Amino acid sequence: MRAVVNQESLRGLHQARLIDAHSKLDADLLKIHNEKYRHLLESIRDFTNANADISPILREERRGLEAILQLPVFEEHFPFPGSAKYEESLSFIKAGLRTDPWTWFVLILWNDVRLMGRVITSDMRFANISRSWMDEWGINRMIRSEFASYGFDQGRSSRAETILKLLVSQQNWVLSSSELTALGLIETWFSEEEIRTFVNVNRYRGKLWFNKEAFEEMMWWMMTIALIRLVADPQKSLPEVVEHLFDAYERIGKILSAEVDSEYQVEKLLEGLK
Repeated sequence: MRAVVNQESLRGLHQARLIDAHSKLDADLLKIHNEKYRHLLESIRDFTNANADISPILREERRGLEAILQLPVFEEHFPFPGSAKYEESLSFIKAGLRTDPWTWFVLILWNDVRLMGRVITSDMRFANISRSWMDEWGINRMIRSEFASYGFDQGRSSRAETILKLLVSQQNWVLSSSELTALGLIETWFSEEEIRTFVNVNRYRGKLWFNKEAFEEMMWWMMTIALIRLVADPQKSLPEVVEHLFDAYERIGKILSAEVDSEYQVEKLLEGLK
């Protein structure tokens, strides 16, 4: 994993993101990263005695990475003309992007780490396998170390680890979003300890509260990984991607609307979604 999770790779990929519609992705840099990722998957396959064909995993990782690097000008490369809702969904995502490399490092690492479990199985269990390996193989410690070596303080390095664990676990949420109401979605998320910790759910004077900034940040991360997860899937056409994206955006919008009147109390948030 060290070959993929390192300062040089992250810095290079961050600098390769597209910032205008006329830019092109650095094919050589993507090829180098893809080869490093191939070696990682081959090592995992050997270590676990699996016999998976890693070619589909490599393609999905490559498509995901390209989509991440194209986020600032996403609609130029994935046009869906005539849809105001598409523009609105993408604007929500782009509003949370920063030039600060921290956010980009998290997204790039998430795209790599999330797919490791696919070496064992192609069904949705792979997300939980990837998440468990982060603990078992010391990947979390490696991530903290790399963020610290890049100059981020302990708080931001630890937060990167927390977010990555959460996002790896939740990477497939968008595929089931159409089956859940906004209430069902937030109930599912709040049942997860890592999410409760992230949004600082705490009890005070007999009521459960959550942190406004962390909650809204989580909604942004969920929308952003939903887009990348959908686009990375080679079996999904752009209309299919957009359909799922709209379902996700509708539910996130309802949750954020309910947050306004919730006074940041969990019970009031849930009541507002009923």
